[in-house]
Amino acid sequence: MDASRTSQMKAISCILVLLALVGCGNKPAIPVFSVQGQVFFQGKAAAGALVVFHPDSTEENQPIPRGRAGKDGRFQLTTRSKDDGAPAGRYRVTIVWRDQKDEDEDSGPNRLPRQYGLPNLTPLRVTVKESDIKLEPFRIDSE
Repeated sequence: MDASRTSQMKAISCILVLLALVGCGNKPAIPVFSVQGQVFFQGKAAAGALVVFHPDSTEENQPIPRGRAGKDGRFQLTTRSKDDGAPAGRYRVTIVWRDQKDEDEDSGPNRLPRQYGLPNLTPLRVTVKESDIKLEPFRIDSE
């Protein structure tokens, strides 16, 4: 093969590699829907509780929406940006309520019964449909 033919082949190879890389990135974002709720433990708002929605789906790389309860126990889920919501689907809901040193850091034992903090044991299940949703409050009464 002559030098110009080799150069052409290399150029074509580089272009194909670049096209493949561009085609593999930037998958369309999964749509999310506003999800709001409230958490109570023994009749009182669980201020600062962390609520996490674990997808029931077996697909890999599923987002795990989460939200932090405010003083009144209300939370909004976040998947990509603050309070944007969650993708449609079925979820196992865990709630962990620890003392907070600051807004983002929890410490100490979970104040809620153990089962509520473990995805495989939690009795809480939610289905997010393709519309905004306001959940019935999560009322945890057992110790």
